[in-house]
Amino acid sequence: AMLIDADLHGDVEPGKLYAWQVTAVLADGRTLEGWAEFGVADADLRARVESARPTQGAGVADHIAYALLLEALDLREAAQAQWAEAARGRPHEPLLRALAEPR
Repeated sequence: AMLIDADLHGDVEPGKLYAWQVTAVLADGRTLEGWAEFGVADADLRARVESARPTQGAGVADHIAYALLLEALDLREAAQAQWAEAARGRPHEPLLRALAEPR
């Protein structure tokens, strides 16, 4: 995943990749572990994403194009919001309605 609009604290730098690991010990003694990798977008990528963002009142095609860009960057939640906006513009389009649903 890539972070575009994030208020990060600490030693994270734009353009670098990071890994995050969490370990939890449950009350019954079991241990659960999870991890994820993420990157912080550099200034060029943030500018590209911002310049592609649809303006208020933009057409369905603009929201679809932006959603595809966000999907390509693995920004699923942000893309889902754009799919939902596109689905509002074309309420009878089943594919748009499906893409707007949480995954």
